[in-house]
Amino acid sequence: MENNLTANPNIKAVFASNDNMGLGAIEALKSEGIGILDQVFLVGFDANPDAAESVLAGEMSATVAQNPYNMGALGVESVLTLINGGSLDPVIDTGTVLVDMSNAADFK
Repeated sequence: MENNLTANPNIKAVFASNDNMGLGAIEALKSEGIGILDQVFLVGFDANPDAAESVLAGEMSATVAQNPYNMGALGVESVLTLINGGSLDPVIDTGTVLVDMSNAADFK
C-alpha cells in the first residue's frame, strides 16, 4: 500500500481482497497522514470482527460478509447434482452482505 500511495498520491478508493489487507492499508494511510473516510473510500472483504470494529471507528468504509453456510450447503448440493448426471449454472451466488456503519455492530 505504501508503494501504491507513492505512485498514486491522489488515490480515492481501495478494495482489499481480505480484511487483513484492508486493515494494513489503513495503517499505511495513517502513516502517510492521509484521512480515511474523508479522502479514501476503503472496502475490505470477509467482515471479520476487527474489520467491523474498524468500520464502527470510521476507518474502513465497509467490508463484505460472505455466507459460509450457503457456501458449504450449495457446494454439497452441486457435487450431488454432478454425481447424479446433472449440470450446474456457470455462476452460483452464495450471497453476500455489505457491512457498513449501519450494521457493523452485528459482525464484531
